[in-house]
Amino acid sequence: MGIDEDINEALAQMREFTAELQAQNQRDREAFDRRDRTADEQAAEARRRGESGPAWQRIQQRIDLRQTTLEDVMGGIDQSPEARQVRATLSQELGRVDRSTLVDDEELQEQIAVTQQAQAAMMRALDEARHAGEQF
Repeated sequence: MGIDEDINEALAQMREFTAELQAQNQRDREAFDRRDRTADEQAAEARRRGESGPAWQRIQQRIDLRQTTLEDVMGGIDQSPEARQVRATLSQELGRVDRSTLVDDEELQEQIAVTQQAQAAMMRALDEARHAGEQF
């Protein structure tokens, strides 16, 4: 097999692998979005019941009435007393979060490892194709 065929085969394999990674990434993104929507719905229900405190309950009532949005509350656009209280409380709580717990997600770590392995394999294939081209 000539150098051109080797390079074309390596590129075809990389394209196929990239397509597989993109498809997996899309599936993962859709699964994440579903989990995220479910978590958002559960959080909203808890706020409606007052489980997050009276300020959050009033905010959720206003969200349900389309008088504000969660983005406006978090982004500082909503300047209502309850929105200011929620932001202040969240700011204090975030200051106490142990950053290492944010990377404790085993599934995320596994996905990162798989992606890094795929990237390394692609780089090796490219290097081999380049090296084969230099020999001729």
